[in-house]
Amino acid sequence: MNPDTRHDPPLAADESATLLGFLAFHRQTLRWKTSGLDADQLARTRAPSDMTLGGLLKHLAGVEDYWFGEIMLGRRPSPPFDSAPWASVPSRAGAPVGASSSPCAGSSST
Repeated sequence: MNPDTRHDPPLAADESATLLGFLAFHRQTLRWKTSGLDADQLARTRAPSDMTLGGLLKHLAGVEDYWFGEIMLGRRPSPPFDSAPWASVPSRAGAPVGASSSPCAGSSST
């Protein structure tokens, strides 16, 4: 993937098409930026943030499942989020075990 294969979100569309267009654009951007990275590269941090790219990918997938699945559709979390051991798998380098209980624990709700 490269920036030329991304599809720009619509400039004038209804709410649903705009939301889906921006979601697809940002998914494609993240896929482009992280494609080809190995596990070690995904686990590295870059100052000043302690977030890893792997942690960011996990966070964004969890946030998407939470908002679209649980909030908008009223369903239970999807696999693997329904059985993930969130309390024992930190998303960020150096985060203490048990620091978050869900993929959205650090997200703002506003």
